[in-house]
Amino acid sequence: MNPDEKLKSLLTEATTLQAKIKDNKADDADYTRVDELTGEIKDVRGKIDSANRFAAEFKAAGALQAGKDTKGNQDPAPDVTQAATLGEFVVKSLGEDGFKRLKGGSTVTAPVFKAASDAHTTPQELVSGFLTTYDPNIVHGYRRPLVTSLLGTGAVSGTSITYFVESATVEGGFANVKEGAQKPQLHIADPTPVTDNVHKIAAWFAVSDEMTTDLPFWQSEIDQRGLYLLGLYEEDQLLNGDGTGDNILGLLKRPGIQTEAVDTTSGSKDTPADAIFRAGTDIRTARGLEPDGLILNPADYQAIRLAKDANGQYFAGGPWSGAYGMGSVTAPQSAATYPSTIPNSPSLWGIPTIVSPAVAKGTAVVGAFRVAATVYRKNGLQTKLDPYTLMTANQIRTVIEERLALAVRLPAAIVTVDLGTAGTTTPGK
Repeated sequence: MNPDEKLKSLLTEATTLQAKIKDNKADDADYTRVDELTGEIKDVRGKIDSANRFAAEFKAAGALQAGKDTKGNQDPAPDVTQAATLGEFVVKSLGEDGFKRLKGGSTVTAPVFKAASDAHTTPQELVSGFLTTYDPNIVHGYRRPLVTSLLGTGAVSGTSITYFVESATVEGGFANVKEGAQKPQLHIADPTPVTDNVHKIAAWFAVSDEMTTDLPFWQSEIDQRGLYLLGLYEEDQLLNGDGTGDNILGLLKRPGIQTEAVDTTSGSKDTPADAIFRAGTDIRTARGLEPDGLILNPADYQAIRLAKDANGQYFAGGPWSGAYGMGSVTAPQSAATYPSTIPNSPSLWGIPTIVSPAVAKGTAVVGAFRVAATVYRKNGLQTKLDPYTLMTANQIRTVIEERLALAVRLPAAIVTVDLGTAGTTTPGK
């Protein structure tokens, strides 16, 4: 319970004991408890007084806080309940005056960034040497869908997550059983416990004093540039991280994932599209799951999308018509497919498709991603505005960071496909 509720509870208990003492019904334990309550009440009142002092400083710094200013005038709080992004929340919660005081070296802290419909409060324990805004929700203001949107999501409170990697080995099984006969045993081989640590991803950029007067610019720097670049790096780590040092052990580096390849022997008419379909079959066979995502390098997606027959007709449909001139052009998938505002590329074999240079040219990844892997996030996105570090350069440093861990429970539900295309490129952004 919060300090106010705690104080109320203690005072209620004290009143009850005082009544017992007055009626001569108190025993030694009651008198001992009265002494304890005196100390507890004093301690809680001290905490409340400290919180009130912090609150007064918080309002004077111009941060988000409803109430009256030092002159007794009502100081309405900015309306941040409609903030849709992290950057919008930061600029709304401070406002023009708040940024001016921030540049002057004031110590302020923004409240927790909740959902738009939630009430916004200011936990006093967050007051620190710089502005900190916490967003427990992941903002998807990216310019293209990212691989992260394919994976399951979860939250973690500690610094690591332990989970179990399931074996595909099943011992025994179901059978028809006669009346009174012994039933057969069914045993799935013991799962293997695996622990993955939470890793921090962070970067900062500096904004000049002059640019801080343009709040929309600062907001766009956070939402459009900062979060997008963070998403790209996160995508690369979740796929390709090698697990050394502070790196995440990426999805494609996990033992137990399956492989598939295009048949490149002489005379074979096998195609990348064929191999991708077989990868889906591999998942269905090994784990009994349906593939829910496909990741392709832009060059490979282009080669498949623009493939033509001997007569020069597009298999997948041309710029203005469907395959072999029939029907309309396949439209991008609905943005509702993933938590993103940007439509995805037309799918292959009906599997939702992410086109990303984070996967190497010549390699496709097919998976039942949402079941096989989960991204665990600790505290969501965190943004810090530090007016002190670069004060002599008339700049404010903006830090964007997050902490996350990747759990891969069913590696066999992920298949990498060697497309057999000429040349490779290093995964990039």
